[in-house]
Amino acid sequence: MESGLKHGFKGLSYQLTELFNQKEPDFEKAEELIRLGADINDNDGEDENVLSESIFNYLNVSYAWSDRTDSTWNDPQRIEWDNERGTKLIAIIRFFLSHGYDVHKNDNQYGAMCLSSIFMGRFGPKMIEATKVLLDAGAVNAVAYTDDQTTAKDCADTEGGFADVCEKDHHLGNLYEAIYQILDAKDKGKPYAGIDSYQKAIGKRIRAVLADEENAELVFHAIDTPESKHDHCFSCNLYLALDDGYLVCRQAHNIYYDVNPPEMPWADVSSSFQGMAGCTIKDITFSNNTIIKGKTHYQQPVTELHLSSGKVLCFTTNFGEMENKESFGYFYTTDEISESE
Repeated sequence: MESGLKHGFKGLSYQLTELFNQKEPDFEKAEELIRLGADINDNDGEDENVLSESIFNYLNVSYAWSDRTDSTWNDPQRIEWDNERGTKLIAIIRFFLSHGYDVHKNDNQYGAMCLSSIFMGRFGPKMIEATKVLLDAGAVNAVAYTDDQTTAKDCADTEGGFADVCEKDHHLGNLYEAIYQILDAKDKGKPYAGIDSYQKAIGKRIRAVLADEENAELVFHAIDTPESKHDHCFSCNLYLALDDGYLVCRQAHNIYYDVNPPEMPWADVSSSFQGMAGCTIKDITFSNNTIIKGKTHYQQPVTELHLSSGKVLCFTTNFGEMENKESFGYFYTTDEISESE
């Protein structure tokens, strides 16, 4: 029988977490430690359990062995790296689950801790799959950290906001938006398996545009003030109906993909998007506008849908333009600029 603690964990349990502090997870050694009595549901008595600690360990080493941490999100080498480490992360989670890891332990805190650890890791789109693996195993949006009552969904929201506002990384911010919507659907007992990254919309054809507003005439309006002049303003969610799902454009200007249709009531507002029905979304990119007023900087993410017609459909916000006023989303179209121009 083992004795003594290391960083709050039993000795063998701590050794188990250390196996994932390397580029290649050592599942064979992990099997041996479990055979010797390592407690796969051990915790450090404070902030982490064996799996959440293992995810953190893999997070730390996965940053260490990247030689492209300064690359852009759509750099092919960065995409390959994110997919590689994300795939191994999922293998770690599945290993623990197959050996009796209990996501329900401590009033569901164990599962919530692991979800939060994933969100800290920024594993690219594989974070979404990893989230679903844990939810499929029974994890829920419970309190992950009791000191401030932070839930898993709170963590996803915080990380997404930081990516959008502080880092202006709207690709990453929108991955967290999909995760947030998955957790929210789970909370409400709704289907979550079909919620995914906005990237699922690329290559699909736009059939119609819907809004979660009963009266189509009330969806769009114009703003004309000295500070803010925009047409096609809206304060609801828009749904681009695609071949086999929907690209959801939230009023907060985050986007995600969902196979599930919007709940009623909704209105068909396709007439406001002339010439876009039948177009294919070739690519989705992002840019950012910054409004500076004194010491305050307001970020305006711009989502750019590049269409097969040669047009670019852009969604953004007038956030920060009107003092002490509600902000609105709005859309506009531009012509695609060729590389030669």
